[in-house]
Amino acid sequence: MTHVLVVGGTGAMGRHVVQRLLATTDATVTVPTRHPESAHAAALAATAPDRVRLVRSGPATLETLIGQADRVFANTDFFATGSAVGEYRQGLHLLSAAERAGVERFVWSSLDSPVSLTGRPVPHFDSKAAVAAHIGLMRSEEMLREETGGWYTDHVSVLTTAPYFENLRDRLTPRPDDRGGLTFKLPLGSARYPLVALDDIAWFTCHMFDNWQSWGARDLAVIGDSLTGNEIAAAFTEVTGTPSAYIPMPHDELRAAVPDFGHDYAAMFQFFADRDLYARDRDIGLLRRLHPGLMTFEDWLHHTGWTGQPPTTPSPNASTHDPARRFGTRADAGLRSGRPPSMNGHRDRADGRGSDRPRRLRRRVGRPVRTGNSGVGGGSPAQRRCPLGAEETHLTGVRVKWVKRVSDQVLSPHGRRFRGAAPPTPPACANPVVVVPPRVICAR
Repeated sequence: MTHVLVVGGTGAMGRHVVQRLLATTDATVTVPTRHPESAHAAALAATAPDRVRLVRSGPATLETLIGQADRVFANTDFFATGSAVGEYRQGLHLLSAAERAGVERFVWSSLDSPVSLTGRPVPHFDSKAAVAAHIGLMRSEEMLREETGGWYTDHVSVLTTAPYFENLRDRLTPRPDDRGGLTFKLPLGSARYPLVALDDIAWFTCHMFDNWQSWGARDLAVIGDSLTGNEIAAAFTEVTGTPSAYIPMPHDELRAAVPDFGHDYAAMFQFFADRDLYARDRDIGLLRRLHPGLMTFEDWLHHTGWTGQPPTTPSPNASTHDPARRFGTRADAGLRSGRPPSMNGHRDRADGRGSDRPRRLRRRVGRPVRTGNSGVGGGSPAQRRCPLGAEETHLTGVRVKWVKRVSDQVLSPHGRRFRGAAPPTPPACANPVVVVPPRVICAR
């Protein structure tokens, strides 16, 4: 019996992959999760108690689980680390462990690389694409050494996906207008939104596992449709009969709605404007030959029966650990309040625990600066938090007074941020001071 490890199996994509594996194979599935007792995780395990195993995740645990797996599907969560380099290192760690264990088939779930295709970075895309580039580099190294049966060459495939149709239902839900219709407010401008159904991602994942590298290449890039905002509204009206319209959301409004990652999302939608992924980076003919049931947006509307109503309960595609889920709470009524959009398709950790910020992100870059018993500059440690946006270092039991960000911002002991080359002189303090290098943010 085949044993499959699904990294990210409690997220939207991962759950669809698990469900497809259970429906079409006799494989047993292991899902590492930080919260195996959560409602989402328990519901996943309950679908097939004799075939699905939930394991509390950790670095040592994951290494052991990889060693027990015949196949691995890995969809990591950028927003759990809040760092492009952090997700890249996580991907390399998974690959290295799988290579050491001799995993027979490893599928890395990736996204396109905006920084390579347009010269403009989109961190939560580029981090996954960097892992895919590393896979390509290792294949080149194996070829240079004239290796037969190189692991990266013969045992690793990359599945490049796109945002989900489900975003429009669960994250970017249209709002009622005053004429009995609905309005889609999206940060698209006149660009096209590349989309694919979660069911189809799961279909391609299982096809790749069962027909290993048989489609004329080692890797596969998938998509289902690509529509402008007006085309989304027109298709919705055609299928549901509900009049709908599209209103563009300015990128500045998006940045303001998501303080920590709004600039990342705005860069993503600019990438969609700069690059038509459907026309330039996907072989739609090949995809439809492999999977004749590949859904367009209209197909997905018929398939799901969605008529524009927001979910009455938290969606199974929801991620409760993503800080950017706050998108929409401060935007205008064009978006659902309190459930911001999973627009990129790769930040799913639906472990059923509510939080405005992911647990790991909250722990790593949201904890107070350690200042000893007395602290620095007065106030409780909880009142002095590190800014977001940089890599982390662990400062345990030391006294920190000033923290330099990646940008030119400086955080005072009282949490105030100053811009410019010459910040105010710090107040005198009897405690020793640790100066953190510019590329570091204090944590823990």
